Amino acid sequence: MLLDRIFLWVACFLMALALSAFVWFSIRLFVIRRARRLDRGSLHRRGLCPTPRSLWWVDALLPYRLFFRHACGYDLSRQGALDAAGAVRCPECGEVIQPRRLLMSPMRFRPGRMAFASLLLCMGCLGFMSDRGDGWIRYAPTYTLVGIQETGVAWQESSMRRELARRVNTGRESGWVSHRLAAFLVNDLRDDNVDWNAIDAVEQLGRMGTSALPALRGALTSSDAQQRKYAFVTLARIERAMDLSPPDGQTIAVAIESLRDDAYEAYVANAGAGFEYLYRHARETAEIQWAVVRALRTTDDPQQRLLCALLCGYCGFERGLRDAYPILIECLEDNDVAADARAAAPALAGFGPAVIPFLEATRRGSTDPQQRILIDLILFDLGAASAPAVRPDIRGTVSWMFGSPLRDINVSRLGGGGSIYWLDDYVYVQRKREAGAGQAQ
Repeated sequence: MLLDRIFLWVACFLMALALSAFVWFSIRLFVIRRARRLDRGSLHRRGLCPTPRSLWWVDALLPYRLFFRHACGYDLSRQGALDAAGAVRCPECGEVIQPRRLLMSPMRFRPGRMAFASLLLCMGCLGFMSDRGDGWIRYAPTYTLVGIQETGVAWQESSMRRELARRVNTGRESGWVSHRLAAFLVNDLRDDNVDWNAIDAVEQLGRMGTSALPALRGALTSSDAQQRKYAFVTLARIERAMDLSPPDGQTIAVAIESLRDDAYEAYVANAGAGFEYLYRHARETAEIQWAVVRALRTTDDPQQRLLCALLCGYCGFERGLRDAYPILIECLEDNDVAADARAAAPALAGFGPAVIPFLEATRRGSTDPQQRILIDLILFDLGAASAPAVRPDIRGTVSWMFGSPLRDINVSRLGGGGSIYWLDDYVYVQRKREAGAGQAQ
C-alpha cells in the first residue's frame, strides 16, 4: 500500500511536470518564434551560433543531453549578413547560419522532449499501480482521476468512476468535476463490449441528482438505442424523486420509444419507467396526449400498443378511445395472460361515460363469462342505465383488486417497482397469434 502511494505521488509530479513543459513548449513555439519572424532582419546581430558541440552518439550516452542542446554559442552580433535573407557565417565553427536557427542562449532547454518523457514515465507508474490493484485510487487527487479519465485509458475505469461519484455525492467537489463525471458515466451507457458498466453508470447517475441532468438530456438524442433508453430511465428516476419541471418534446419521444418490447426491460425496466413518466405528466402538457395517440395508431409493437391504450384510458384521452377500445376489451377475456384484465378494466373505466355505448354493444354479443361480468362491473361504476342493480362482487373469482370502484385509477394495478411483469406473456400470445395469421394467409 505504501509503495502504491509513493508511485501515485511520483506519477502526479511527472504529470504536472509534463503539463508545465508542454505549456512552455507551446509558448516558445507560437510566441517567441513569432517575435523572431517579425524582427528577422536584426536577428543575426543578437543571436548565438546553434552548431552542436558534440556528436550525436555522445548525446545518446548521456541521457540528460537529450533535454539540453549544447551549442557553439559564439556571439554573432557583429557579423555581417551574407545575403538578403540575413544568413551569417560563424567565425568559430565556420557554419552558415540562417536567422531562424539562431539561439538566445548557448544551452537551450528542450521542453517538448521533457513533456514527452515525463508523460511516458507517468503512464508507466500508473500502469504499475493498476496491475497491483485499485487500492491507490482512493488516495489519488480528484483532478488526477479526472485527467486519467479524460485520456480514455481503461485502467480500473469502473473503480475510478465509483470513487469520483463517491466524492461528488459528498458535496465537496466543484461543479466542473460533477459535470465531467456525468459525461464519463453517460458515455458508459452505450452498447459496448464492457460488461455491466451501463448498469453501474445508471446507479451512479441516479445518486448524482440534478448535476447529472444536462448530460442525461444530451444523451436523449444519441443514435445508440441503449444509451438513449438508459439515460431516459435515469432521468425519470431523478425527476420522480425531485419533482422537476414538465418534460420537453425529446424526453416525451424517448419515453414513448421505451414502451416497446426490447431486451433492456429486464435490466432497467424501461417500459415501466416510461409508462409511469408519461402518466405522471399527462395533464401538464398536451404534447403527451398527441404523442401517445399517434404511437397507438402507428406502432407495430404489441407491447407499445397495449401500453399506449392503457395510457389513453388511465389519463382519459378520449381522442384515442376508438383505437384503444378493441385492445383493452380483448384483455377482459379469460385468456392465458395473467393480470391483463386487472390493468385493462380501470383503463376502460377511465374513459368515462364516452365508453358506455361501446361496452353495451360488446356486452350484447360477448360469449366470454369473465368479459361479461367485468363489463357489468365497469358499467355499474360508471353509473350507466344498463348496469345491474347490484355491483358484481368478483373478488373471489377474478381479482381482489376490483374491490374498489374502477373509476379510482391506480397505476399500481399494472405491477410493482416500475416493472410490468405480465407483459412478456401478453407479447408472447400476440406474437404467436400474428405468426398463425401469417401462416394462414
